[in-house]
Amino acid sequence: WLRFSRPALLHDMPKREKRGGDAAKPAAEPAAEPATGGAASDLPSEDVIKLERGGVQKPTEEVIELKEGLHRRPGMGKREGKGKGKGKDEPKQLRDKLGEGLRKYSRFQDRRERAPGDVKLNAKLRKEASHNREAVFRLIKGEILQTETNGFIETEDALESTKRLSQGQILQGATLGVAKKRFAFDLPYGPFCVGFTSNGQHILAGGRKGQVALMECDTMQISAELLLKETVRAVQPLHNHLLFAAAQKKYVYIYDHQGVEIHCIRDHLYTTHMDFLPYHFLLVSAGEHADLHYRDISTGQEVAKMRTRMGPCRSLRQNPTNAVVHIGHSNGVVSMWTPTVREPVVKFACHRGHVTAMALYRDYMMTAGAEGWWKVWDLRKYEPVHAYKQYGHAVSDADFSMTGLLAVAAGPRVL
Repeated sequence: WLRFSRPALLHDMPKREKRGGDAAKPAAEPAAEPATGGAASDLPSEDVIKLERGGVQKPTEEVIELKEGLHRRPGMGKREGKGKGKGKDEPKQLRDKLGEGLRKYSRFQDRRERAPGDVKLNAKLRKEASHNREAVFRLIKGEILQTETNGFIETEDALESTKRLSQGQILQGATLGVAKKRFAFDLPYGPFCVGFTSNGQHILAGGRKGQVALMECDTMQISAELLLKETVRAVQPLHNHLLFAAAQKKYVYIYDHQGVEIHCIRDHLYTTHMDFLPYHFLLVSAGEHADLHYRDISTGQEVAKMRTRMGPCRSLRQNPTNAVVHIGHSNGVVSMWTPTVREPVVKFACHRGHVTAMALYRDYMMTAGAEGWWKVWDLRKYEPVHAYKQYGHAVSDADFSMTGLLAVAAGPRVL
């Protein structure tokens, strides 16, 4: 039951009495209007509030009765006391299925460490275990936000090979968002070597016949285009899209994003491969003279120069995890270099022919040889994990994606 108070309506108020002390007329008869006007004569006589010497009479209270259940909100229970409001009508909270997530993220599920007799250590262990459980629960709840999964190409027929699919067939099976990202160029100054900036927003392409172009990937607008009159062997973007290096016929040149020549490095002769260490601001280059150069682009000084004495450089890549430079030589040997050591830190034979391509991902390295074999090596043991034979064209280039997928280019095919 609820009690509400409100002023009584005008027609419920008692009627005005006459000044002469006469009794009020019955409610059924209409009240006569006074002859002379006053403060109360402006209102109808039946709606005039009874006046007293002390002032206006206090309005009466009216009690409104509500039916049972009208004052309850939807879903409110009927129980009383502790836990009031949680009745049978309210849906119960379903507990998440955490079994699979616990097996996936929890390291020690049934292990409870205790120190008998040490109260402080036990409290510390309980607190650490509570933090670990909270971290596991957050990882499980955060899985719903991880919508990116490793993409693969699957064929309807199990006997059909994915390496024989054309670009048109792949485009038909791709989603609309992926299909919009597809682009193709028909350039006459090839073959081309390509490099991306660290954030992936700009692409730098250099043709063997002298064309160099810097383009933004989102808008497909060319910010700089050069038509050089000599051979371009390699191109490499530096810390961002504002500067890039081009290894031309004899020297290495530095250009800005508008195509203006900034510097000419005459110490790097006949460079064929380049790479950039973003956390050290070092430009690494190697070429036909079997020399390895480290140059600081912020000061322009040469940090280190080593002679490999193992023939011309056929491939060069850096390990993103530790910034060690891997060089593949013409005698099938792969050597690893750091700027502080004059000799290779690791050197081992990988192929019988010269190393044509190389790629690195975490603790794994992929190498391809001119004899047709390409292998995946475990850098923790320096042993091959997988080995494949490629017939026809030898592997010319390879690279790992961010999810660990390996793409291998052999002639007109990409595996």
